Amino acid sequence: MNRRWALPFGFAIVVVAQVLVAVFGGTLLTAPYVLGYLLLTLAGGLFIVAGTGETLVVGDRTVPWYRLVGLADVLLAVTMVVWSVADATDDGTTTAELLVLVASVGVALALGYAGMGLARDRSPALAREEEETAATTE
Repeated sequence: MNRRWALPFGFAIVVVAQVLVAVFGGTLLTAPYVLGYLLLTLAGGLFIVAGTGETLVVGDRTVPWYRLVGLADVLLAVTMVVWSVADATDDGTTTAELLVLVASVGVALALGYAGMGLARDRSPALAREEEETAATTE
């Protein structure tokens, strides 16, 4: 993901999370779904933070934007699985809900894998920029 897209994508995710609460209200705020709602909102917040700057300083550590985006991708994947498991474990589970669970786990694995790769990988351009910044500060 290009950093310039992280900000609008994050805002869209946060808006979707709030609209889901407005539309589904009490159902979304029950035990199995509230975790997914919180994870979705946190993922949107991470995308917003990643889109506003190159790095985030946390204590004495500097976290680059792409690690925040990678973590947000992983949180989106976990949200998909949490909501699908909540649907599939309701009373009267249908075959369609079980198929959705299987499909969402597959998509979540792919999204989580991509997010982990993004969170730990550095592109050559980012690595070169970090090296230049480190050389000028020493």
